[in-house]
Amino acid sequence: MELAQKRIYTIDDIYALPDGQRAELIDGQMYMMAPPSTSHQKISWKLHQEIGNYISSKGGKCDVYAAPFAVFLNKDGINYVEPDISVICDKNKINDKGCNGAPDWIIEIVSPSSQQMDYGIKLFKYRTAGVREYWIVNPMKQTVTVYDFEYEKETRQYSFDDTISVCIYSDLKINIANLLSKRKKPPDAGTSDGLSNTPKGCHVYFEQIHCITSGGSPQAISRWLLFLYPKNQKCAPIGHIRERCGGFCW
Repeated sequence: MELAQKRIYTIDDIYALPDGQRAELIDGQMYMMAPPSTSHQKISWKLHQEIGNYISSKGGKCDVYAAPFAVFLNKDGINYVEPDISVICDKNKINDKGCNGAPDWIIEIVSPSSQQMDYGIKLFKYRTAGVREYWIVNPMKQTVTVYDFEYEKETRQYSFDDTISVCIYSDLKINIANLLSKRKKPPDAGTSDGLSNTPKGCHVYFEQIHCITSGGSPQAISRWLLFLYPKNQKCAPIGHIRERCGGFCW
């Protein structure tokens, strides 16, 4: 009696998934994706912002994309991934559907359900597909594992408190603990953003939040304005304004 053949899934099966379901393909095997946690998404946004700001400040040619973003890893129809962060320097790989081929730098943020994929299956696939640099960010352990595939240097592990040098950008250094604690410096009260009713001497802090709809569609950025307080204890909190996008916000 012949053994049953494993079904080989393709990109067409990914596109046929019901709204709200996300999955990845590795060698024709489908792996369903769980919704990300709040901490996962905060780390993703901070890294995306930091890398994007660096590229812009240097007038760089690379682009950075946050999930959900399609990467057709081997252009063979049976390998499809959605890395948390993808940095792509060859614009010929990018079209309206995503990236055709390997990104230069991939960052995956580990969740309890994705550890086998991120540390095992994807590690092998990314190395063999031509990814130059791969980071695995583990919020549970607060560690970052860095693989320099381009120069085959030894694997390095860091804590969130360490300042990490990026392999493909020699002058970019990232400290995740600092990123997570960083707040955007606000304008002086009453000078911009229509906040003229803010009492003099008070401060307004801006935090960026972003959302993903319940169906898993791409992120939309919103702004949370948090009106605050007083170093002198005389400014009463005015309140806060939050634009919602009708989905999951963090």
